Amino acid sequence: MKRLISLVGTLLIGATALAQGPADALRFAQLNYEGSARTLAMGNAFTALGGDLGALAINPASSAVYRYGEASFSLGYNNASMSTTCRDDLLNSSYSGRMGRINVPNAGVVASMETGNVSGLFNFSFGFGVNRIASFNSVSCGSCRTNQSTMLGSLAAAASGIDESVLAFDQDAGYNPYSGSNVPWNIIQAYDAYAISPLNGSTTSYIGSTENIDEFDVITVGGPIDQLYFCKNQGGIYEFEMNIGGNFGDKLYLGANLNIHIVDYKVVEFYSETPVNPIEFQDGITYFATQYDQKTEGAGVNLKLGDIYNPIPGLRLGATFQTPTFYSLTDVWNRAMKTEFDNGNEYYRESPDGAYEYQLVTPLRWSIGAAYTGNKGLISIDYESVNYSSTRLDVANKKFNIDPVFNTDNRKMNEGFTTSHLLRVGAEYWATEMIAARLGYNLYTTPGSLLDDDLKVSYTYPATQFVSAGLGFKLDDEGDFSLDIAYQRMLPQYDFFSVYSDYDTFKAPVFSGDHTTDKLILSLVLRF
Repeated sequence: MKRLISLVGTLLIGATALAQGPADALRFAQLNYEGSARTLAMGNAFTALGGDLGALAINPASSAVYRYGEASFSLGYNNASMSTTCRDDLLNSSYSGRMGRINVPNAGVVASMETGNVSGLFNFSFGFGVNRIASFNSVSCGSCRTNQSTMLGSLAAAASGIDESVLAFDQDAGYNPYSGSNVPWNIIQAYDAYAISPLNGSTTSYIGSTENIDEFDVITVGGPIDQLYFCKNQGGIYEFEMNIGGNFGDKLYLGANLNIHIVDYKVVEFYSETPVNPIEFQDGITYFATQYDQKTEGAGVNLKLGDIYNPIPGLRLGATFQTPTFYSLTDVWNRAMKTEFDNGNEYYRESPDGAYEYQLVTPLRWSIGAAYTGNKGLISIDYESVNYSSTRLDVANKKFNIDPVFNTDNRKMNEGFTTSHLLRVGAEYWATEMIAARLGYNLYTTPGSLLDDDLKVSYTYPATQFVSAGLGFKLDDEGDFSLDIAYQRMLPQYDFFSVYSDYDTFKAPVFSGDHTTDKLILSLVLRF
């Protein structure tokens, strides 16, 4: 059974008892800071700047720049969209989908205390912040009318060689194929819901209900089928920062964070096939649908150090180092399937909940930055580096000693993933004493490729670009209250995917199209 790589969701045909793999590991290893409206508008280019609670996630020395206390709260809205076309679509149509979510990308407080020294440590700061450092919100979709292949044909081909007795429930013997076999759950459900059936009395060969067989034992797709696919990915990673910083002579600012990462990820995949003319199908099927739900939760921890240095007036230099993040994660998933036939029979099958605990080690990260500040504004640029080839998966309760269960996945990441280079650029201009305009740009180069062992081809993850803009408003003459607004857009990415695998001589439809995301953040800041 050959499998086409899909990078926009969990393949329906490939989702089995374990969902963990290199693509899942990369999802949690990649970061895309959101933070406050000010930091987002300026492309999060704050390694050398500091002075913003959204920047605590970028450089812990940000708190040391403060000579006052500050609290902030941000409210955000994320929108994801995708528009696709399908190869072999008899209608030559397009399909689009979108999804929006409200979140809290930033909240925190920092307090600065003077030492009274005339040299050495001028003041020190304590801060606590919550920043959203990754968003999983995305949507994938596709619609196709085709007579070239069918998911049920793909499932029947995948079941080839599996004895029927392994797929069948045996209540008298207490046998449950979900727990008593290593067969993918979608194959078990397809058999139980009469979506696939034994072929010509065989106990190890199968035919899909959307397939016909002639007198020469030649299998064909019964006729045109309307296929619909929709996938929603939701959630993100929140970083809780416990921060301490110090200002040495108004020249050197040092800071450290103990970071706790909270992971919340959900994916819902839906796929259906509806025969256009059910009378053309020998099995009389009128409708087939399957849905896969997965939730991943867990926590991780790392330590981040940073500094900001002022060598000459107006110029700031910054650097950070973050240790690997050690995660403990749990996946919980289930699957449902429904079939309907022209004789009135309907079958609905739902799997038990599956669960798996595992560990993930994401790479260390480091960054450098430079900024120049003037009377009317500033410009800042950051460079960040992360080597994704050092990402590692492991079984739970092993204290990160690599277990053979993940040997293949870890090898793929070591060989296929690479060092990604992150460029962040930002600018701020105070048009008046009360209003500031901001611009930002981000470039994330590819984290590498994933190899499909069956097809012997690899998929290279695309580079990602973001543009952002925003405004800042002082709400009082002293500047104690301010309101910031920011907008960020990911430049459209071209992607392609198949929902199920090619089988025998049948080719699965390939969906292609553009997807993008938009973010809007509103921040309220109080100085004290």
